Amino acid sequence: MAAGSRKSLRTPGQQQLQKMLKEAREKANLPQTAVAEHMGLVQADISKIESGERRLDVIEFIKLSEIIGLDINTAIESIRLKMDSTSIQPSNS
Repeated sequence: MAAGSRKSLRTPGQQQLQKMLKEAREKANLPQTAVAEHMGLVQADISKIESGERRLDVIEFIKLSEIIGLDINTAIESIRLKMDSTSIQPSNS
């Protein structure tokens, strides 16, 4: 990656992840403050994760998923499908 370049937080896969995390947290009736406390973060961090201003590393993703009751395998498959549906397919020429 070139110096100064950043990964996009607006890819279809990232947006799908954000949506699933927020929906699972709300379904579990957990406020952002409670989730943040369990993760050793502050509420603003959870807000930034859900809005796409902050990415998760894999360890945070696993821990957050466990806290909010999101099945990791289902989440990964949903993200993969979203990525596949928006990727450019090679031409058959």
